[in-house]
Amino acid sequence: MELVNNQEQRRPDRWYNMEASNIKRSGDVVLTTTKQFILASSAPIHECLVSDNLFDAGIGHVIMSRRVAEDRIGFSIFLLDVFCLGVTNAFYIVTSKVDYDRNIVMRNQRQQYVDIRPGCAVKLVEDAVLFAEDLGFSPHKDYHIAKEIFGDINPFGDVNTKDCPTEYRFGKEGKPFFVARPSDTPRRCKRIIDTLTAKCGADGYSFQAPL
Repeated sequence: MELVNNQEQRRPDRWYNMEASNIKRSGDVVLTTTKQFILASSAPIHECLVSDNLFDAGIGHVIMSRRVAEDRIGFSIFLLDVFCLGVTNAFYIVTSKVDYDRNIVMRNQRQQYVDIRPGCAVKLVEDAVLFAEDLGFSPHKDYHIAKEIFGDINPFGDVNTKDCPTEYRFGKEGKPFFVARPSDTPRRCKRIIDTLTAKCGADGYSFQAPL
């Protein structure tokens, strides 16, 4: 079965566009070099956050950040659709701590974020990917770069399992639930629905069109 690629997912939210447009002006750098990969995976954890209504709304963010230098923060953001599509957007960026704190404050003005254990953050993201892949949906193309920040955090190992006792349940009411957004084209919606029908049967999933 061919996976539907989340690279074609709905347009990124405004915050993502703002970050991309400000990279050169603010001095932020996107993860591109081997050195940055090492920093991303081995620097001390700064914090891990998750949208507090993720499993009610079905969509939200997981943020993991590390202190890559005295005044620099490297962080990855994962946009999760826990009802159906898994990781639909992701990126890694290095910025000043001042800019990082400012961005988190801006985010909290739109939705509330709460702390999450690093092991649980990894488990949540990776389980969402596995859930979506089983349905036929691959993660966003930048997921494999952004997840380098996980480093050696292994929520499935003996040590870290105790750090994340939570078992995450995906879908809604026991089955996948695809919520079409206004930016989803009819062609994309059809591909997703066809994929769900092939995997789950006509009655094995739910679908909601935009109002």
